[in-house]
Amino acid sequence: MEHREMKGGIKVDERSMPPDYSTKAENKREDTEDNRDKDKYQIIIHKYSQVKAKKETLGSSQLPTESRNRGFPLVNWKWLSLVLITSFLLVFGILLTVILTSEFLPIERITEKDKPTIIYDRNNKEYAKLRKKLYEPISMESLRKKNPLLIDTIKKVEDQRFDHHSGVDYYSLARAIYKTLFSDKTEGGGTITMQVARNVILENLEQTLGRKLKEIVVAWNLERKYSKDQILEAYFNHIYYGNGIYGVQLAAKIYFGKDLSKDKLTPGEVAILVGIPKAPSGYSPYRLTKDQTGKTGIERLEERQKIVLSIMARKNDMKPLISEKERQFWSQAPISIRPKTDLLEYKRQVAATPFDTLIEAEIEKKFPQFKVDELNASGLKIYTNIDPKVQTAVETALQNDRLFTSYQNQLMPREKVEAGVTVIDPHDGSIVAIGGGRNFQPKLTRVRALDKHQPGSSIKPLTVYGPVIHLRKFHESTPLQDESLTVHGKRIQNFEHEYYGHVKMKDAVKYSLNSATVWLLEKHLGVDVAFDYGKKLGLPLIADDKNPSPLALGGLTRGVSTKDMAQAYSVFLGDGSYYEAHIIREIRGFATDEEEEITVKADYEPIQVFDRQTAWHMLQILRGTVMDSDGIRAARLAGREVAGKSGTTQNKEKGWFVGLTPNYVTAVVVFNEYQKDEKLNNKKYEIIGGGAPAKLFYSIMTDALKNTPPQTFVKPKGIENLETPIQQIGISGTFIDGKVKLSWTPSEKGVKYKLARSDDGYFYQEIAKNLTTTSYVDSIPKGGGILEKVLSFLTREKVYYYKVTALYPNGRNDEKTGTVSVTIPDQSTNEEKPSDNGNGIFDWLGF
Repeated sequence: MEHREMKGGIKVDERSMPPDYSTKAENKREDTEDNRDKDKYQIIIHKYSQVKAKKETLGSSQLPTESRNRGFPLVNWKWLSLVLITSFLLVFGILLTVILTSEFLPIERITEKDKPTIIYDRNNKEYAKLRKKLYEPISMESLRKKNPLLIDTIKKVEDQRFDHHSGVDYYSLARAIYKTLFSDKTEGGGTITMQVARNVILENLEQTLGRKLKEIVVAWNLERKYSKDQILEAYFNHIYYGNGIYGVQLAAKIYFGKDLSKDKLTPGEVAILVGIPKAPSGYSPYRLTKDQTGKTGIERLEERQKIVLSIMARKNDMKPLISEKERQFWSQAPISIRPKTDLLEYKRQVAATPFDTLIEAEIEKKFPQFKVDELNASGLKIYTNIDPKVQTAVETALQNDRLFTSYQNQLMPREKVEAGVTVIDPHDGSIVAIGGGRNFQPKLTRVRALDKHQPGSSIKPLTVYGPVIHLRKFHESTPLQDESLTVHGKRIQNFEHEYYGHVKMKDAVKYSLNSATVWLLEKHLGVDVAFDYGKKLGLPLIADDKNPSPLALGGLTRGVSTKDMAQAYSVFLGDGSYYEAHIIREIRGFATDEEEEITVKADYEPIQVFDRQTAWHMLQILRGTVMDSDGIRAARLAGREVAGKSGTTQNKEKGWFVGLTPNYVTAVVVFNEYQKDEKLNNKKYEIIGGGAPAKLFYSIMTDALKNTPPQTFVKPKGIENLETPIQQIGISGTFIDGKVKLSWTPSEKGVKYKLARSDDGYFYQEIAKNLTTTSYVDSIPKGGGILEKVLSFLTREKVYYYKVTALYPNGRNDEKTGTVSVTIPDQSTNEEKPSDNGNGIFDWLGF
């Protein structure tokens, strides 16, 4: 074997060197720096530590130029260094970014993330406390006092080295990675601290590198800032148990009926509470359906309990917590879980109320100081107008199936027929109660009181009768014409498919005569005026509603809600004005970008629509609609005054009743949930306003006004009472010998009279003035034009209306009037009748 001796007496076996290395000793040194680099290369490959001190012996100049470019070129080392440095800086930058951006809410302020919104009623008592999460906190001191086994079991199952690591258990993390990569099993490497960071602090379950890095950084920060007990307490109070339950304390109360601060859990119960969070939905004891494993929730929970009991009895990094005998006993013992009704009772604490939609809308519109993304986590104190007594009455009535009977007196099931209710205090527009519906479920169903429906005849006092009293000075005894009409190609029909000729206005309202209402709208009001009044009253009308059918009969394009109708009808109890319906009185809380709590009160001004006289007259007409002997009997309250109006939509698919008492305005709608064009299960129930809606009103007001003294409608000063028709001058008239002889009772001395005649009861033409006598003879003109002859031939009679008015001296304005109608009998018997000569009526008419 050949050896080459180097300086210092060290021999090197040339055959053991790389082929090109043997030539190095023979070459001359040319470049000291290259020589030094190549010597390093030689030492690394052959690990001859002794050569380290003799690096200068072999010069790089002895290496051929082409030999330098083979193997591992020098330039690759530079690129490798650059890549390594860049990668290091990139990772460092990512970590630094994560650290700098991983700000988190301190544990002691975690509850502020779910600070409940407290809703107060009109008596300033707490009505509802809305939380984002359903949980009850408990301290570690209380847990350790009564249930130390629960604390130790959580550690043993979830994080055995919890008391020793600094937030991240690197051993468990490495083991989890290894098992995930090199075996069929997967294992989590997260610690209890990391779970607090992920589920409580970050509330982010995304499976991304950025989220994981944030989780690790937050876990480190938690361990640095807080004690192990503080971290564990946060874990126990916010861990998810399924069914909307957060925290071990509430889970124990719902599942076992135990308070962990007072009651001790059995090992079997401990195993359940520790086991459920691994898969809350899968292990839910209330899940009766089978999942993909083919098992119910309780079946899977039994399996999970056995696994946890085995871990409790096993020795690992922690000593066994129970004996093998105990494990066997509790593994075989049946699981006892409280009924689901306990869960439902607790869930009422975080459930939405029927008012949530209204509250959120009002905050946005009237309280812009408070930005509310989630009402049940806003932390606001909201003082409302809710009256618990009235609200309870509404909810009770909606759940009383006996009140829901059809026109044929059939019980209407809640699956088919729904309802909505709004009750308003007309004195300030405050909403005191809302009926979400017969099937209302918080967060799952919409509030039916806010649904839009065609109002039917309940719109008539708002858009026709109220305005015509206001503008035309009509009153309850003003005669209307109820006759067959055709509007836009559609024949107007009454509910009973009959027409009643001349009727008083109060009767047209009471009997909800469609024809008379349309006649009144077209002859004496106009659709533009009616539309404007509807808009003034806050009804959500659109341009398509500007025609007789929507405005006189309630066939609106988009419809109205019970809130809209209750608000509008308040005008008749408010001397002609109303307030915008609202539910919030005051809000206290932290405004956007404010550090101190502020208080903001609602401010609403009355909206004037009618005068006081119009409001009172309309209220009296509506009172007769209910209180008269032939009024809506189902809506009458014993010993109390009630006014109201019913409404029924086409084909009796929906029914309305808007009722007024001196205290409240209540709007009720009952409607078929499924329309006739539904393919399956489409039975439709006939509903009228005087039926189920009126019964609901009766039930609600009976309970709401219980133990309160009866009140009456108070007439404003200076307004005439309309319980009897305004007929201050008694006038009579008879037809004799082609003349109408009129006479009336004298009013006062020195008074003169004027007399007017009308052929329709509305438009009068003056025929005499400054009469000093109390009688007058009116000569009825004979003959007339073609139209008069045709009418005479067809009807054989005609009616004239006469009005006498007292004219007081000195321009007094409190004039008295009297009206009378006189029927002119058939006069054709004394005339030559048309002969049947082939021309018939045309000869008689003079053609």
